[in-house]
Amino acid sequence: DELASQERWAQVRRALDQISDRDREVLLLWDAGLSYGEISDVMELSPGAVGTTLARARRRLVEAHGQMEQEHAAHN
Repeated sequence: DELASQERWAQVRRALDQISDRDREVLLLWDAGLSYGEISDVMELSPGAVGTTLARARRRLVEAHGQMEQEHAAHN
């Protein structure tokens, strides 16, 4: 279980490396527990844009992870 968990986290880190700095930063700020207002201050976004930015960043992260899984499956 420990090895599988470590591998999953490694995959997430690799997927994070595949997305833009802005997407990665907004996701990490949200994951760190910052409110939308705090994220808007740090990222210099309007508060209304934070939700849209987070949704797009999540989608891009999922796409990057899915692409990595497809590449991995193709090599096995």
